[in-house]
Amino acid sequence: MCPTCSVVPVRVQNSTNNRLRYSAVLARVLLLTGVIYMTAQEEFDKLYVTSSEICRVAGISRLRVMVDKQRGKLPEPIEINGGQITVWRRVDVAPYLSACSARSGELA
Repeated sequence: MCPTCSVVPVRVQNSTNNRLRYSAVLARVLLLTGVIYMTAQEEFDKLYVTSSEICRVAGISRLRVMVDKQRGKLPEPIEINGGQITVWRRVDVAPYLSACSARSGELA
């Protein structure tokens, strides 16, 4: 039961139509109550950016990201698993991405 709106989910037979109807009702309840649930991956993606995403968004190579990190153009990253995974807080990298976008716009 949803504590905010007293909606009790009802188990329905395993049909696509019933699942869609339940999903639509749940979406309306979430919209009305203002409660938004995110998966762990969605929450991570909202807060952090990986070097792969920086490369894709900025249109640069991974080598360029690492060189800019060493030169101090990027903020200090968060290294996970002994440095095998490198992530940055999205808000900290936003100015770098904006600068890369401006540079690529000048070249066009």
